Order: sequence, then structure tokens, then C-alpha cells
Amino acid sequence: MFVKGRIKFYTVSGVQGGTPGAPSVFIAYGEENATLLKNAGIAGKYLNLK
Repeated sequence: MFVKGRIKFYTVSGVQGGTPGAPSVFIAYGEENATLLKNAGIAGKYLNLK
């Protein structure tokens, strides 16, 4: 899942930090996890690699 935009990081005290220098991607391992990620409602592009 290539996420639209960039994820944001927070410090342990809850203060918002910066964003990563590269695009954000979530990776699911296993069919069940891939289905959950695909249907999670996250804005972006889902790509199924087999």
C-alpha cells in the first residue's frame, strides 16, 4: 500500500516531528493481512504482488 502523502512521526512526549524523506509504504505478509490492508480505508494505491 503506497500511502497518499507522507506519514508523520511523533516524539514520545506527543510532539509532532518531521516526515520521512521518502514515500511511505505499508507491507502486509500473508493473504489475511493483505486483505485487511486493502480494506483498511487508507488513502493511497494498493498493489498486490505475487
